[in-house]
Amino acid sequence: MAQGQRGQPASGDGAGGRPDCRICARCLHERRTTVHIHTPFRRTTRLGGYVTTQRVRKRIEEAFGWIKTVAGQDKTKFRGCNRVGWAFIFAAAAYNLVRLPKLVTETG
Repeated sequence: MAQGQRGQPASGDGAGGRPDCRICARCLHERRTTVHIHTPFRRTTRLGGYVTTQRVRKRIEEAFGWIKTVAGQDKTKFRGCNRVGWAFIFAAAAYNLVRLPKLVTETG
């Protein structure tokens, strides 16, 4: 396509047609180039369940973060699936005990 036509894709070299320039908004505007950015989140963020999912994900990530940092499970000290599994369950139970007073005050 000739330079200046509508819908012209950006050049793949990242120079935007200028030897010492990266693709910037000004260059794209001068060249009348259409930029397409793939954003799948535009569809999902509008749904009502997305906010709920993010809240649940945050709670789960907090638990795993606590287990890895405070409970010392970032690098396990045991070998074998049974012992590692036992240590993780023990750390998760400890996290539940830490969380319990906050849950009791929220509901009670």
